Amino acid sequence: MADTQSPNRQAATLDWRMWVPCLGMALCSWLSFVDRQVLTILAPTIIRDTGLTAQNFTDAASFFFLAYTLGNPVWGSVLDRVGLRVGMLLGVAVWTGASASHAFMGSFLGFAMARGVLGLGEGVTFPGGLRTAVESLPAHLRARAIALSFSGGTIGAVMMPLLLGPLAIQYGWRVAFMSTAGLGAAWLILWAIIARPPFLP
Repeated sequence: MADTQSPNRQAATLDWRMWVPCLGMALCSWLSFVDRQVLTILAPTIIRDTGLTAQNFTDAASFFFLAYTLGNPVWGSVLDRVGLRVGMLLGVAVWTGASASHAFMGSFLGFAMARGVLGLGEGVTFPGGLRTAVESLPAHLRARAIALSFSGGTIGAVMMPLLLGPLAIQYGWRVAFMSTAGLGAAWLILWAIIARPPFLP
């Protein structure tokens, strides 16, 4: 049956609540860049404390990108099967746990495993952001919705050294990783609240 609503009636249904899920995804993309960059920023301290060589460190970090590449299509399928709300909770929970696990690592194998699981979990970000824009806003607003969903990434890359650098200097690099996990836990609570009506259809 064709949609017989008038343009004014349709416009009235487009209130601020429809943008809330995309704002949540902007925070998610911000968090993903914070979590992936923290290891690089803290590298000198970690290498000194753990005795890893620079080559060991670089090799371990490369596992993130391999797993991230594989994670994108995997999470796309997961989101199609279980839905946006549950799929994003699963993905961010995986990478939050991986972020926290860095604080307990001290070997090449440990960091490689942590980076791999982090990359796998963060693979949910792009399919999740796109699906959020499609599900929450009509076609004529989706370009803006997609831009908003991914706007947090560049902000996270810029802000991360300012946020976590002083924290690591004051309390150590392990506390910095636990702090990023705390941010992930906060996002999970936020998403559980907003990924439902009246925000997400």
